[in-house]
Amino acid sequence: SALLAAWRPGGGRAEALFCLGLGTLLRAGLPVEQALSRQAARQGNRRMRALIDAIRRDVVSGATLAEAIIRREGLLAAYENQLIAVG
Repeated sequence: SALLAAWRPGGGRAEALFCLGLGTLLRAGLPVEQALSRQAARQGNRRMRALIDAIRRDVVSGATLAEAIIRREGLLAAYENQLIAVG
């Protein structure tokens, strides 16, 4: 999808920065929804911001973070999805 294409520039750099930033906010104790909102607000790329907002909406609707990310097929590699699922 066009949204997922926004995550591929630079060979995965955007994904790495997203994961690093989100992990830092979660370790600092922010709730998942708030951490995702902050990550979205920091994004300069509108498509990336829209993708993070979609993940946040799924979480607000009751999905786990892992489920919300896995729904974006191709966003992360399968092993990365598994790491998120186990915490």
